Amino acid sequence: MKPPFIVIDGLDVSIFKTKEAMENKLEAIDVNSNLYEVFDSEGRSIVLESYNKSTSGERDYSKGEIELVRIKSVEEAPEHEFNLKLKLLDYLNACQPTHSREIATFNINQINTIPLGRVIKACIDIAGFTI
Repeated sequence: MKPPFIVIDGLDVSIFKTKEAMENKLEAIDVNSNLYEVFDSEGRSIVLESYNKSTSGERDYSKGEIELVRIKSVEEAPEHEFNLKLKLLDYLNACQPTHSREIATFNINQINTIPLGRVIKACIDIAGFTI
């Protein structure tokens, strides 16, 4: 698992420097609703889960317990690099910044020629890291 971590919710992209920053920012209710697709910088799919800190492990909302988010599992080998590139290129196309237009206008047949790191950097250049 290699940072940064990319969280995709439709055309919304958040990029986190650390897993701790990602786990602290994401909401358990959204994790429980499977709203996010999460990847590391090499294209590994990451599955998140919610949990609470109660000793029983039971969810008791009447006590005001807050659910937290953590990584449940990580793909052993990066199997989703192409899919991640497509999603990030959709994001770049939606934003259409002048400085990223070169990357954003690549067509489907050229995607394998673009390094994933370059696409991630273009996204960071647009929005920075999520904090």
